[in-house]
Amino acid sequence: MVALFAALAAPLLTIPEVQASVSSSTTPAVEDSYTSQENSNGIHGSMTSLRVNAGSTNERRAYVKFDVGGLPVGVDLTATLELYSRSSADSGSTFTVRRVSNLWNDETLTWNNQPAVGEAVATRSGLTGGAYNGWDFTSSFVAAGTYSFVITSSSYMSNSFTSTEGPANQAPRLTLAATPAPVSQHKTLVIMEENQDRGEALAGMPHLARGRPAMGRRRITMRSGASRPCLNTWRSGAARRSASPPTAP
Repeated sequence: MVALFAALAAPLLTIPEVQASVSSSTTPAVEDSYTSQENSNGIHGSMTSLRVNAGSTNERRAYVKFDVGGLPVGVDLTATLELYSRSSADSGSTFTVRRVSNLWNDETLTWNNQPAVGEAVATRSGLTGGAYNGWDFTSSFVAAGTYSFVITSSSYMSNSFTSTEGPANQAPRLTLAATPAPVSQHKTLVIMEENQDRGEALAGMPHLARGRPAMGRRRITMRSGASRPCLNTWRSGAARRSASPPTAP
């Protein structure tokens, strides 16, 4: 019981939550083009625009490809495909982004040899003209590598996005926003130490030390992602030990 009362009387240490900061980076497209149903053998990789529209005989689809590497670890990532629209579109028009195979290049891509269209990864209604428009595909972003997309439209009206052949400040881009995970969530710890160089950090768990009353203090280091803190012992009084590891003679 003495150990129990000593533990309850020990000071509470509150570790405040670390405020997460957000950093972002953009990756430009390495290839882009569009295909035209009515010009099924046409190659448009050198065009300054990427055109899209629906149609039974004259559909157009835009293709973009990105190489993503050097991803940070231990963070939450948000991935957004951004295209600069030269014209606006009302909310009745739906623009859909789908993943496609990477086995294409903008020097040979045509309607006849375009890769098969995959499942939709993001959609948006309408476009803002003269600005970047984004599609959040975070749920489909899994790792560094090459990503190819096709953009289609539900509207029979033609819309154009700036390609990599156009102004550099309007080129297709992929934006990654990284948010570090918080180190703690305002955890309150009760610290106690036993004479036998062991103890327990109580964080809402009924772990009580056995032995004589607690004495001394501990330095606590919280490690991100760890299930419990890393404890380093600091003793006082007759049982005092060096805080630093011994050095070689």
